[in-house]
Amino acid sequence: MAQEQEWQTLSGTVENIVYCNEENGYTVLEFSSGGDLYTAVGELSDVNVGEDVTLHGRFVTHPSFGEQFRVEACEVRMPESATAIRRCKKCQIAVNFAFLPTVYSIVVT
Repeated sequence: MAQEQEWQTLSGTVENIVYCNEENGYTVLEFSSGGDLYTAVGELSDVNVGEDVTLHGRFVTHPSFGEQFRVEACEVRMPESATAIRRCKKCQIAVNFAFLPTVYSIVVT
């Protein structure tokens, strides 16, 4: 049984999707926050590499895989800088034309 700690909120960037179960959405991913790299687990199938996220959950110690952040809720934040826009694959593929002037302004400046 995994040992649980207190509820926390972490904000960071999705660096790598390690595993994603297409049927139930269970995902294992790596994300960076505050200069550290963490492993997060939970129903995160809508999250993509490069996205900025805020994760709510608890650190647990899995008997085989060690420390993980078990996610109970996830918020995907819109990229706010030119670097974040370039990093976000979803933003590179489909830009919402309503935001195009804002995106253009960020990239140009």
